[in-house]
Amino acid sequence: MSITPEERPFVRASVVINSLRDNGYKNTAYAIAELIDNSIQAEADHVQLVCFERPYFKNGRTRTEIEKIAIIDNGRGMDPLLLEAALAFGESQNRNNPYGMGKFGMGLPNSSISQCLRTDVWSWEENSLPYHTYLDIHAIKEGELESVPQPKLTPLDPCLDGLFSQGMPNSGTVILWSDLDRLHWKTSKSIYKHSESLIGRMYRRQIDRKQTRITFRVFEYDEANGHYKENLIDRKNFRPNDPMYLISESTLPELPESVQGEAPFYLFDERQHIWRDNGKEHIVTIRSSAMKPEIMEAITKTTAERAGSTPWGKHMAKNIGVSIMRAERELDLLKDLVKTNQYEYLGRWYGIEIDFPPALDAIFGVTNNKQSAVNIRPITPELLMSMLDTSDFTDEELESLTESGSQVSDARLQQILEKLEEADPKAYFLYKVLDDVRKLARQVNKQNENTLQFDGKQSAGKGAKKLSKPEREASKISTDRVNTHGETKADKATDANALTDVLKGTGNYPNEADVKSRVNDIIENDIKVVFEEVEAPLHTFFEVSTIQGCSMILLNKKHPFHTKILEKITTEQADALKLCLAAWARMENEAPSNLQERYELARNKWGEVLYAFLTDNE
Repeated sequence: MSITPEERPFVRASVVINSLRDNGYKNTAYAIAELIDNSIQAEADHVQLVCFERPYFKNGRTRTEIEKIAIIDNGRGMDPLLLEAALAFGESQNRNNPYGMGKFGMGLPNSSISQCLRTDVWSWEENSLPYHTYLDIHAIKEGELESVPQPKLTPLDPCLDGLFSQGMPNSGTVILWSDLDRLHWKTSKSIYKHSESLIGRMYRRQIDRKQTRITFRVFEYDEANGHYKENLIDRKNFRPNDPMYLISESTLPELPESVQGEAPFYLFDERQHIWRDNGKEHIVTIRSSAMKPEIMEAITKTTAERAGSTPWGKHMAKNIGVSIMRAERELDLLKDLVKTNQYEYLGRWYGIEIDFPPALDAIFGVTNNKQSAVNIRPITPELLMSMLDTSDFTDEELESLTESGSQVSDARLQQILEKLEEADPKAYFLYKVLDDVRKLARQVNKQNENTLQFDGKQSAGKGAKKLSKPEREASKISTDRVNTHGETKADKATDANALTDVLKGTGNYPNEADVKSRVNDIIENDIKVVFEEVEAPLHTFFEVSTIQGCSMILLNKKHPFHTKILEKITTEQADALKLCLAAWARMENEAPSNLQERYELARNKWGEVLYAFLTDNE
């Protein structure tokens, strides 16, 4: 395609398109969510996520793989001019709407090119015919496509025929992804498994209010008839997944009979902060929720273990964190915003939510892919120092502020806040919001400690080893890697019997109740990396024993690494070294089977050489 000087674009698509594809979407579910945002913005009350699968033959078996993905809604639809703009980067029609979900003008093209090479879009307004345009990465790279093709009246792709057996909606939009080269999951079952919890959480309010129904459908290609046929068994409606647990009908397993139909938590507290700008008020609401004592009592009656080991406790463990809500839609669930670690027992029994309008995007640091608000982070002395000149204040004063929050009675600490407010009102406003989040977390956590009984009918042993910081941190990292690096044996549901046998074999648990307590803590907190000290041959540095559910890292107490390093350094330094060993164990688990044996041999050789280096002068 020849381009005259007058037509020369500011950015040549063929050059930058690969960079644009690396746009930071965490996985396919987040990319799909961008399109659902557009549907809800267009006032759709029904959105469909449709997977088209085609069978293929491999290794003597017939398998299926996703060939296309469609997002279909019954929203307002778009005229040709708006449709053309929708596929152009930065052409949002919602940019000036301070309350809408979409305003960055990046959602449709950004999310689509992150997953596929071809995107086709049809849209039609009330009682009109569908107009069509597209993005084609191959054509863009070849310089054949420098601008969005002008929309034309075009029939829908034949694969969509079965979707509208009862007729097309009066208005709506169809987005079809094909040539799928960057999907995180290759089958419809995987797509549903990984997106149900996330999409249900993002749009929990819309789904709960019956404002929007999101349906998952699967169509399988019928080779005999040459068309796609729906698998009705796989048709499902997404349910709300509420980390605040204030919704009675959700993805949470059905509660015990005595409390069925109830929301498990109650609203503990609600606070508001108001930002005033050009005569307008923008409200930030912070909510906290807590477990109802009668619900906890009903749960503990079902088990001889602690409540966290129950299906309800395990579900709640996956929703620990502070939910960041923007325009009725969740951006993120932050697990490290408050002191309560996601693997600590009490953290799962309460919820916290920050709710703000898009008008405050700049203050909270909302990214254009709407996956996070980067300015919402734990309050630390370093954060305060980045906000203002703190040279006038001592480290102790800053530490007091970050640990305890603002103390009005303390004139010195109040002076710091006054200086922050004067230097940067937006930073001060953000600080006050984050400080309230921290205070609420402490209050509701204390409330639950005083009112809830977590043990079931039988209490576990009292002398068992407590979960360590590197166990919790390494487990979190391992869990986070599943989406990008795939599931290993250690990521599956824990085999309690195998875990019990390995722990007994360490010789660290002479008491049966202590073994049981240790196993319960590991399972209910979804711990994937466990450290134990054992006595092994001198040259053995550490061993990795992977059972279903977790990796056991066995540290040899006789090896000089243990006696000369681990026993001599600070706890913080030892924790850091253990995380290094956990990374090695994870590398072994993620490696192909033909490499795992090599890594094990290398680990053993490392132990032998390390022994020589540490004892050479003795």
